[in-house]
Formats: sequence, structure tokens, C-alpha cells
Amino acid sequence: MVKEILSNKKYTPEIITNNPEQHKEGIEKQLIQLQVLFCDRLYQQYKNECKKSGKQPEKTFSDILEEQKAYYIGDLRMLEIIYSTKDLNENELYNLVSKKHYKILDPIYDQLPEGKIYDNSSEYIKSRISELNVLINYLETEQKKAKDEFPDKWREMTERPKDENGQVENMAGIIAYNSLEEKYGFDESQMKKSLEEEGFSGFKDFLEIHLPFQIGEQKFGAKAIQKSLVCLAEKIVDEHEKTHAIVAESWLLFHPLFQKFLKMKIIGQSSDNWRQLVGANGQIEQTRVKKLLSTGEMPYKNLIGYISVDEFLQEYLPNEKHRKI
Repeated sequence: MVKEILSNKKYTPEIITNNPEQHKEGIEKQLIQLQVLFCDRLYQQYKNECKKSGKQPEKTFSDILEEQKAYYIGDLRMLEIIYSTKDLNENELYNLVSKKHYKILDPIYDQLPEGKIYDNSSEYIKSRISELNVLINYLETEQKKAKDEFPDKWREMTERPKDENGQVENMAGIIAYNSLEEKYGFDESQMKKSLEEEGFSGFKDFLEIHLPFQIGEQKFGAKAIQKSLVCLAEKIVDEHEKTHAIVAESWLLFHPLFQKFLKMKIIGQSSDNWRQLVGANGQIEQTRVKKLLSTGEMPYKNLIGYISVDEFLQEYLPNEKHRKI
């Protein structure tokens, strides 16, 4: 059972549970709530600008969700993939989500009270999130329908594959990896576009690495990162010898501490990674939320980088392994 500890000085409540999966679900919900709140403010600002200029608003709230590439719309797209009997391109996904969901969501949003754009008090933020929860409830209801109707496809879309021993596949320590060709996400084009501008084409032999979002199970400090990169280098030599380059899209590439370990060439920037709002204690980091609300910008940029496999192995592969190449 998840318990939430409230504080008048906090924007989001602390989540207390002994179940890591429930903790993860609680944090992910809070991230979506904060994203919807942020988009709410952007839309209110947009409407105010239209009013000052004497123009009628042309955008809807869902348009702002799309522009910000919110997790909310990614979840809606995933639902349509689960329901579909064929592969869908991005235009088809958008059209399905728009016709099926936005025609319901926008009227729901329009019935809400006007938001106070410049009120950053924790009391008001919690109150506004409570009002916006009607949108979160809609998403959760739709997710439950899909999960109940297509449990196998739901697991395929939401859980990482496991081997015959029940261990998560494609893990090197705390680092997860996958072929870039297998990357799913409506924002994936930015990474591939950045790589194409570097002269690359075809991504079959590119490995993408990232830190999977987990609570209370593993340590994500510098030593764990270093050890995992060594493990990844060994796996490349033993199991993925055709790898051409290692790529990443992460706010950690912007963080000074991790720049010492993730030595990649930075080639682009993608939409904000909201998981940077989660602190080392597995709770929403309130100071980062405060900065976001006061400046309108995330503390860390979400950068795109790559490193050639030769450089990566030179840096991380143990000497005894080098002799086997």
C-alpha cells in the first residue's frame, strides 16, 4: 500500500511504500502531474498573449501537450499501438489519438477554472494539480481498459524482456541497452536526425544505452556507472561484436559528475527528460521543481551524444580483454 506524506512546503507528497513497483508507479504519476501542470501554465500564457493581441486562440490544450512531447501523449500513443492490428506510423498514431482522445480531453480541460500562472506557492500548486487530476484519471481509466483487454501486449509494451532465469535482458550492471533500430518513441527522430547530420545512416549496429527508471533496487552513483560501463564493454566484445557506436539521449550527459564517465561527443538536444526531477532518494526533488516553476526551464538539458565503439572499448575494456580482440 502506498502512503503519501504531505507537507505544506512541498509541491508533491512523499511516497512511502515497501513495494518498489508501487513506488515507481507513484513517482511516474507525479511526473505526469507536473508535466500536465507545466503545460497548463504554457497554455494559460498562450491564451493571455492572444487576448492582449486581440486574436482568437488557435491552439488547444492538447496542442501544448504535443509541443512539449509530454509523457501523457506518449502513453496515449502506446494505447493505440496496443489496440492496433497493424504497424502505425507517427501520422497515423497522432490522428488516432486526436480523434479518440483529444476530442474528449480538450472539453474536459476547458471546463476547469482558469489557472494562476504566477502563483508558485506550494499550496496553490497542490490545489491546481488536484484540479488537473481529472485529466490524469481519464488516462488511468483508458490504461486499465487496455491492460485488462490485452494483458500480453500490455506487458510487451511496458516491461523489459526477461531471460529463462527471470533476469532482465540487455542489462550491463545498472545500464540498459538496446539496438537503436528497436527504439520506440514519438521523439526518436531527433536522435536519428542528429546522427544523420554527423554522416551516419542506418542504425542496425548502434547500441543505445540508458539508466532504466527503478526505485530502491540499485545504486546509481558514479562507481556503479563506471562498473557498468566496463561490463558493457565486455558484453560488446563477447556478444555484440558488430556494434558500430554507442549512443545516448540523457540529461546525465549535461551533469558535470557523469560527464567524467559518459565521454561522448554531444551532437544535439532533445525534449526535456522529466525523470531528472527524481532525486537520489527516489522522491521528487522539490528544489528542482521550484526552479522549473520559477524559470520555466529544466535544471539539466536533455542531450544527445555518441562514441565510436573503438573509443569506447579503448576507454572501458579491461586490458586482459584487449588481448582477445
